[in-house]
Amino acid sequence: MTEEFALRYGESRRVALGATGFDLSYRHLSLQPAEVRPFSAQGQMWLLIAADKAVRVSSDTGTYYLPSQETREQAHEHTGQIKVANNAPAIAQVRFVVFTWQFGSQTVVPVQLPPN
Repeated sequence: MTEEFALRYGESRRVALGATGFDLSYRHLSLQPAEVRPFSAQGQMWLLIAADKAVRVSSDTGTYYLPSQETREQAHEHTGQIKVANNAPAIAQVRFVVFTWQFGSQTVVPVQLPPN
């Protein structure tokens, strides 16, 4: 997914959700071998832009894991509780564009979980 597509897609999701706006951020994670990081993305949408092959992203809305024979559709949109895992013996990279929805004059502030 390109950043340009992510921005257009995010705007269409904003309209569909009835949000009045959004804050935008970019997350580039470097994961150590076998590292797993949990995130709480309540009130957010994380769009997966790029990930090394051994990275698994699972959330309330789906799973992205290229090596899996069981994952029939790779999810790029992630919300709710998100887990990002590196299943490689080397450092892996993963990038997201993150939309934090605004409703009225309030921005939803997600709870950040501490790293493992």
